[in-house]
Amino acid sequence: MIRGDRTLSNHSPYPIPMRILIADDSAEAREVLREALEEVSSDIVECESGEEALRLFAIMHPDLVLMDIRMPGKGGLWAIDRIHASDPEAHIIVVSQFSQQRYRRAALESGAEQFFPKDRLIDLLDYITERGAGAFC
Repeated sequence: MIRGDRTLSNHSPYPIPMRILIADDSAEAREVLREALEEVSSDIVECESGEEALRLFAIMHPDLVLMDIRMPGKGGLWAIDRIHASDPEAHIIVVSQFSQQRYRRAALESGAEQFFPKDRLIDLLDYITERGAGAFC
């Protein structure tokens, strides 16, 4: 899923002290995200639905949430809206294969701060590492 000739080793090998929640119904997508993010954080929790994301957010208070849009049951947009309502300072980034403008707009209107297509994970990592842990904690 990561494109181009850049590798993840271009990023800092030192874990950033932040908690990350990955919400995606695809086990493969969660695995790819986890492997990519292990280069920047060692505290990563996964779930596969919007309901689980909301429940885990309330328990773990992650510094960063990576959310897919379309999941079984209550989807990502529902979860983003609820998380943002409970914590307007929550840092939520949408990572989705549905990158059409209407999905991007809906995600940002629900409270997501950024949107990355799943085939542009290197851009997501650049965004996280360039901002640094302090921007999310």
